[in-house]
Amino acid sequence: MSPTKSKFACARLHSRTLRVRYLALLPFVSLVGCHSATPRQPPGVPPTATSINPKQPGGDAADPHPFALHRLLEEPWGWRNDKQDALHVPLPDWGNWRRIRYYGVPSFVGFRYGDEHHAVIAVWVREVDEGTTLSQCLDEHEKWGEPMAQTFGVKVEQGPAVRSPWKPIPGPKPDGPLEIVTRTLDAEMDTIFARGTYLAAYTAYSMWPKTCTIFGFAVAVRGNPELARQVRDRYVNDGFWRLERHIETVPKL
Repeated sequence: MSPTKSKFACARLHSRTLRVRYLALLPFVSLVGCHSATPRQPPGVPPTATSINPKQPGGDAADPHPFALHRLLEEPWGWRNDKQDALHVPLPDWGNWRRIRYYGVPSFVGFRYGDEHHAVIAVWVREVDEGTTLSQCLDEHEKWGEPMAQTFGVKVEQGPAVRSPWKPIPGPKPDGPLEIVTRTLDAEMDTIFARGTYLAAYTAYSMWPKTCTIFGFAVAVRGNPELARQVRDRYVNDGFWRLERHIETVPKL
């Protein structure tokens, strides 16, 4: 594929989803990789330190994807904010993530890890009725994403919902429960635009009154299922609770 056609194909990809509940993981289709013509190291040789950057955190390795995933496993946590500085989003190897907007999928803030989309993040802040629980928040978010998700034929295996403590430090504590509810899923997509397997998780928070905040993370497998699962599990076990709220009033949605 020519560089021009490759860039065009990459630009068209960007969604993800499921069959049973059509989870609103819409930006995760952008995980489909688009490989550049950068000179590469021999297979199995680590990338040179100078080649690692936000465009390609896997550097000049023959296959940058597993090296990028290792960085997501091993590098320390940092934080990036949205334009309103309302939320600080936890990111391993934070300097190599880019803040982005997803075309056609309204979100509060998004991030991608490398131009080849080794992993992606989307955060939504949506208005809900007073008294909406975190589980209901996830259900409503899935219903909201269903019309967009149905466009893509995705087979999904969904894991159970898990409750865990949320420690919103150092920002002001919200009035809602100091806990989060997380769901995981494995998704396989096979369309004319993209094909691949992705591991994802998404979490609901009560950040501000009458709102629901959803933090979604997805990682591309690309022949590295165990490594991708470890990266996803790092977010489930040690990442989602690190999301920080930095303003007390509801941000502009």
